[in-house]
Amino acid sequence: MSNERPTWALALLLPLSIISWVSGFLWMTLLVLISVLLLPLFPFKKIHMTIARPLMVLVLNVTFSRFKLTYHPQFDPKRIGLFMGNHVTMVDAHLMTKAIPGPFCGVVGAHHLKYPVYGSILKLSKSIPIYPRGSGRTAEIVSTVRERVAEGIHIAAYPEGRRTRDGKVAEFKRGMFFMARDAQIPVYPIAMRGMYKMLPRGASIVYPTQVQVYIGKPWDFSHVSDEDMDQRIAAFRKTIIDFVEEGIMEEGAMEPGGS
Repeated sequence: MSNERPTWALALLLPLSIISWVSGFLWMTLLVLISVLLLPLFPFKKIHMTIARPLMVLVLNVTFSRFKLTYHPQFDPKRIGLFMGNHVTMVDAHLMTKAIPGPFCGVVGAHHLKYPVYGSILKLSKSIPIYPRGSGRTAEIVSTVRERVAEGIHIAAYPEGRRTRDGKVAEFKRGMFFMARDAQIPVYPIAMRGMYKMLPRGASIVYPTQVQVYIGKPWDFSHVSDEDMDQRIAAFRKTIIDFVEEGIMEEGAMEPGGS
C-alpha cells in the first residue's frame, strides 16, 4: 500500500477536507461538553459505550475513508489488556475506539491532569497518569492499572510516544511493557495501515483512502526478565511493522475483512 498522496488531487479534496475538519471539530466539542456534564453523574463505562464511542467513530466517518478491521482468532474481547498501536495521525484515538471492543482509558503524562477542564475530563475518563522516570511511583502506576482491569476497562497507549514523521514505525519506549509485566496483563498489538496516506503529520488536506487495521493475539510479558525485555519488545514491534509496511499478519490470522 503506497503512502503517496497525488499532488493534483489535493486541491480537489479541499472542500471535503473542510467538511472533515469542521464536522470533526463540532463532534469533538459536543463530546467535551457531554463529558463535562455527564461523567460526574454517570459511570464512565456507560458514557464511553453509549455516547463517546459513537461520536468518536463519527469523526472517522467524515474523513470519507474506508476502514477494515481484522482480529486474530486468538483475540479475546473479554480479556482485558493493554492495546499498543503505531501513532500516525490526530485521529488514531478515534480508530482505537472503533477497534477496541469495549471501554478503554488512555495513558497520559501526570502533568496533563493539572490543566483546567481538560485535566478534570482525563480524571473522569479513568486516564492513567504516568510520572517521570525516577519519581518512585512505579508501584502506584501498576496499582492503577490493576484497578482499571478489575473495573473491566482496557488500556490504550502509543509506545512510540509521538506521531510518525515519515510513516515508519519508530522505536518503542519500554515503560509500557514493564507496566504490563508488573500488572500481569496481556498486550495486544494494533497495527494501522493507510493512516499516513490519509492524514500525515502537518497536513491539512484529508485524503480519503482505505485503512486496514490489524488487532493481534495477546502477548504475555508477565515472565519476561529485565534482560530479555528488549528482545521481546523488538519481536512485538516487528508484528506491527510487518503489517504497516507489508500487510503481513501473525501466523493464524486471516485476510482483512470488512467492519
